[in-house]
This record gives sequence, structure tokens and C-alpha cells, in this order.
Amino acid sequence: KSPIRRSICWSNLVAYTDQTDRLHSMLTVYETLKFAFECRSGGTHRKSYWHDDEETNRIVETMDKEGTRINNILKNFGLARVKDTFVGDDSKVRGVSGGERKRVTVSETITNTAPV
Repeated sequence: KSPIRRSICWSNLVAYTDQTDRLHSMLTVYETLKFAFECRSGGTHRKSYWHDDEETNRIVETMDKEGTRINNILKNFGLARVKDTFVGDDSKVRGVSGGERKRVTVSETITNTAPV
């Protein structure tokens, strides 16, 4: 038995990236990632296991204001230059390229920081 018993949020433990891009064509790349981040994390960088002290609260507040997670994802996936471009689709809305759209799909999945 472990002396510390923590509840596990199973829905955030594993992430799955579908092979089909299911993105809203009229949102920009940044809006897509921001929406995914807000839905999966409640719009905050805070984790349930972090300490609740003044310094941690200040760091989390700064990260939330600056959109640290979203901006890091944009930079690491090479999407920073197209962040204000519509995602688009193959028929109606001109947007990012097919490769960039696939990277948006993968980026959207990792906004929740699932370990698996």
C-alpha cells in the first residue's frame, strides 16, 4: 500500500490522435489550440498536484496570461508563422497547407499534456 493515495483522472492520462483532421475550418490555428487548451485544462496551466503557495500562484498566473503552453506548441511544431491563418478545409475555406493542418491536429491533441 502506498502511504499517499491520489485520485487519477483517467481521461487525461492517455491521448489519441485521429488520422482524420477534424478541425473547424473558420478558426485560426491559434484559436483552435486555445479552444482545445481551455476545454482540456479549464484554461489554466495549474496542475492538481502543484503546491498552492504564493510563488506557484504567481508563476501559473504569468503562464496563463502569456499563453505559455499554446505558444510553446506553436513554436515547437513550426506553426508560429501561420498562427493567425484559418485552418481551412479542402473545399470551402482556404487555409494552412495539408502538412500544417496535420500538425495542428497533433498539436491540438497534446494541449492536455497526457503522458501517453
